[in-house]
Amino acid sequence: MKLFLLGDFVSDNGPGNANKQIRDTLADAYETEYSHASGKISRIVEMYKGVRKADILLICSKSKINYTAINIAKRTRKKIIYLVHGCASYEAVIKNPFISEEQLNAIKRYEAIVYDASDRIVCVSKSCMKFVQKQFPKYGNKMDYIYNVVDVNKIKNVCQEKKYLRQGNKILSVGGGMRRKNNLTIAKTIDKNFDNLEYIVVGDMLEDGEEIKKFGFVTWIRHLTHETLLQLMNETDLYIQNSTFETFGLAIIEALYAGCSLLVSQAVGCMELFETITDMDIIYDTSNEIEISEKIKYLLQNPNNRRLRHGFKVELISRKYQYSQWREIIRKLSRGDGI
Repeated sequence: MKLFLLGDFVSDNGPGNANKQIRDTLADAYETEYSHASGKISRIVEMYKGVRKADILLICSKSKINYTAINIAKRTRKKIIYLVHGCASYEAVIKNPFISEEQLNAIKRYEAIVYDASDRIVCVSKSCMKFVQKQFPKYGNKMDYIYNVVDVNKIKNVCQEKKYLRQGNKILSVGGGMRRKNNLTIAKTIDKNFDNLEYIVVGDMLEDGEEIKKFGFVTWIRHLTHETLLQLMNETDLYIQNSTFETFGLAIIEALYAGCSLLVSQAVGCMELFETITDMDIIYDTSNEIEISEKIKYLLQNPNNRRLRHGFKVELISRKYQYSQWREIIRKLSRGDGI
C-alpha cells in the first residue's frame, strides 16, 4: 500500500507538527511519500508524480493546490482521505466578521468540493467531527476522528534538562495575534486586573498583534523552534488558550506535560481528553474579562497541573493508538468498505 501525503510538513505550528507525527506514524507500516518541494512548479510536479504512484492520497492542508491533486487522483482512480485541521468557512467569519457573502460562499464551495471528492474525512477530535458534520451534514457518514499525537516523552526529556522555579507571575499563550485565539482579551484582562504579571505571546502579528504589543507587560516572540517553545513552557506558571474555535489544541497538551497550569476555553477539541477538569479550569465566555480575571487569580494561587495530568487520557494521543486508527481506515478503504 502506497500513500502520498499532501500538506505542510515543515512548519512548527500546530497543523505542521500534527502532520509530521501522522507522516512518521504511517511510514512505520506503509510506503509513504510526502510533499516537501517549495516552489510552485516543483510542488505541482512533485504532487503529480506522488499521486500517480500512490494508492491513497492523504490531503493534510487547505491549500488550493488540492484541486489539482483531487483531479489527478480521480482520473487515476486513487482513494482520497482528507484530514480536517479546521473549518475554513467558520474561521473566516471569526477572522473577518464583515466578510462578504460572495467570499464566504467561495470558501464553502471549496470545502464542499474537497469533502465531496474524499472517500473518508478524518477530523482531529470528536468535537471537531461533530462540528463539521453540523456544518456539512451531507458528508457526515464519511467522517471519522483520530486524535493528534503528542510526544509526551520528548516534552519530559526537554523539560528535565533544566528545572525552573516558577515565580507565579508568568502567563503564556500561542497563536500570536490570530483573532480566533483571542489573546487580545487576555491582554486587556491583565491590564485591568493585575500588577507584576508578564504575558508572553508567541506567534505572528496577524489581525490583533499590534494592539496586543502596546501593553507594557507583554513579551512578544515572533517565532520559536518547537524545542525552545517547550523550554519556555517549562518556565511558565499558567498557559491560557482562549480560542473561540480550536479543533484540537496541541500546545495545551504540550504545556500540560511541561508543567504549566491550564486555563482553556470550552471551544477546544482536546478538552474531551481531560477527566478531572473543573469549572475553574474552563473559560466559558472568551470575551468575559471578569470571568477570565477570576480564574487567572485562582489558578495562580491553586495550580491545576498535577490534577489535570492525573485525569488525562494520554493513551489516546500515543503513536500506537493513532497507528491502529489509521490502519483501520486504510484497511477499509483498500477493500472498499464503509464508503
